[in-house]
Amino acid sequence: MPDTHHQDITDKLRRLGAFCTGIIPSQLGLEPNRDQVLEINKDLRLLAKRVDDVIEAYALYVTHHTGHKIDADYTADQLSKQLDGDLTYEIEEAATEAHERLVDAAA
Repeated sequence: MPDTHHQDITDKLRRLGAFCTGIIPSQLGLEPNRDQVLEINKDLRLLAKRVDDVIEAYALYVTHHTGHKIDADYTADQLSKQLDGDLTYEIEEAATEAHERLVDAAA
């Protein structure tokens, strides 16, 4: 009987690899505006979602083979939660500062 959980991990890793191969990261100019900086958060959220899917698949695999139920709080959206709490906030702050600099320069 094929191990569908293992195959799920394999499929998700392959999709993650293909996704990463095709990534063209958002680019910031010398004086980026707010929208350009916020595009970085979009990039990170897309990547995090793909990685979160792999993390969850591994947890399901372990649960399936050991019978030990891993709490969804430890597996669901792990990377996304970390980004939302810390890094995305800092990027949003950088976007606000970039906007303020552009406004000041135009005044």
